[in-house]
Amino acid sequence: MTLSGHEFLESIRDDDRWKRIKSGLSAIRNFSLSAISSIAEGVTSAAITAYLKAP
Repeated sequence: MTLSGHEFLESIRDDDRWKRIKSGLSAIRNFSLSAISSIAEGVTSAAITAYLKAP
């Protein structure tokens, strides 16, 4: 498996994150690997932003 594959799996490994990703996929009705990766990236970015804004 390539480094990109490992990074992808790490981005969707968490159960709560995967639930959010699946919800996003259902909303846009696109189940391509590209869509999954984009949503996973957005979910991760949102988690990072929330962490940085926490007191």
